[in-house]
Amino acid sequence: MEYKLEFLSYLLILKNKNEKIAKYDNLIKTCINIFEKTVIDENDLIYLFEKNILDINPSIRSMCWKLALNHLSLDTQTWNKELIEKRKLYEYYIKYFVIDPQKNKNFNTKENKEKVDTVCNDDNESNDDFLDSELFSQINKDTFRTRPELSFFNLNPQHTINNNINILNRLINIEDYEDENEEVPLLVSISNDGIDKFMCDDNNITLEPKDKIYNDVSKENLQNINYCLESKEKNNLNNINDYSTENEKKNNMKQIKEQNSNGYPNVCDIVNPKKHYDRLCRILYIYAKLHPYVKYVQGMNEILAPLYYTIFNDPLCNCLLQGEADIFFCFIELMHRQKDVFCEGLDNTDNGINGKLKKFSLLLKFKEYELWEKLYTLKIETQYYAFKWILLLLTQEFDIADTIILYDQFIISNNEHFILYICLVICMKLKNTLLCGNFTVNLKLLQNIPPFDPYDLICEAKKIMKNDYKNKQFITDIYDSYVHEKKKMKALDSIESSNAHEYETPILN
Repeated sequence: MEYKLEFLSYLLILKNKNEKIAKYDNLIKTCINIFEKTVIDENDLIYLFEKNILDINPSIRSMCWKLALNHLSLDTQTWNKELIEKRKLYEYYIKYFVIDPQKNKNFNTKENKEKVDTVCNDDNESNDDFLDSELFSQINKDTFRTRPELSFFNLNPQHTINNNINILNRLINIEDYEDENEEVPLLVSISNDGIDKFMCDDNNITLEPKDKIYNDVSKENLQNINYCLESKEKNNLNNINDYSTENEKKNNMKQIKEQNSNGYPNVCDIVNPKKHYDRLCRILYIYAKLHPYVKYVQGMNEILAPLYYTIFNDPLCNCLLQGEADIFFCFIELMHRQKDVFCEGLDNTDNGINGKLKKFSLLLKFKEYELWEKLYTLKIETQYYAFKWILLLLTQEFDIADTIILYDQFIISNNEHFILYICLVICMKLKNTLLCGNFTVNLKLLQNIPPFDPYDLICEAKKIMKNDYKNKQFITDIYDSYVHEKKKMKALDSIESSNAHEYETPILN
């Protein structure tokens, strides 16, 4: 069954189950009206985010995130093709970087070398004969620190899939339709088939030398992926490539454990994942190998966690590998927006982390001068607290439920400074306490903020942004003015220094 039909069938069942609740029924109708179109209107998608309609069901949120993060196009007719192609591409990444990196040297022909270079553009990172144990060790350590308050990531992912299927089974009650002589909507998710049951098992990932790798996952490049999808039989789960054997997988995992010099007690099994932690780690590892100029930076695991949690808890997520692939490509898009603050080489640029911190400091000074002056006097620099807020999108300041609500806005917002306004509102809410505190008290408070209603933060931030836009008070203009003045002062200092040197009295021998 097509993914669109599956999703609409699910919405129809929800509607029939909740039609007595007028408000809920109307919201479901709105979703059905939007998603039944051949091409979804982008403004309609934004409407779902802005009106918090994503809150009514995890499948709706998962779908909207995939659309907003360009994992799925607005043209619903292409959804199945896109999902299958991207899953095949992700299967290749797993094979190339995780399962058999050593085997890649056996087909390093000129043609295949060019394909590898499309993934790894850094010459220093192109040797993938072995798993990068140093990189893996770093990611592995952070993986087990991800959302420790949740037991979810320590569960077997198959249990999550089974739970999703059980949710659907409980939702569908045949008697509800027999009484009204209605046709029962069909859902692929009632079984374990997934979308066409196409290569949904990690243990059956195959790799042919003819397959192509694409680092750029834009719509144009995806159209050029030459995977053969002629029939299910051709891709039967029992048709496993000779060099993708279980023994090789086990040996590779043994190598990882032996090379883990840090002695961390837990080691993620990214070859044969058995827990959500394993898949989380594998996504981060593959991302780092595909992006050698960014690699992996501590905190990326926290950026990934809300995406992972949301998509895998979608009742329509019925295939482990498809779910992991969906998360991976959504993560790529989110990191594309966030990567500048993670890239060390851009730290001191306008879009780097230091540039973002300076913009936030100027915004705080412009909006709340008294508070800014207090923190400045106490020598509490923005990097002491706002660094983590901005870098990690506040993921460590809120529980997973509130983080997901904030993510709704971060994902749909086309304003890169929205996070700065959220941080501003947090400081405003702490203002009275901060004005009375000393260095120790204030720093502790800023580094361990109390719980806030995310809807309240979002509402206040949007209100301030709207007023600034109305009054043409843009943070970029404030920042540009600051940079201009700084350059001007630097030039004047240079001239004064030069003049002082020119008129300096010569020393006579």
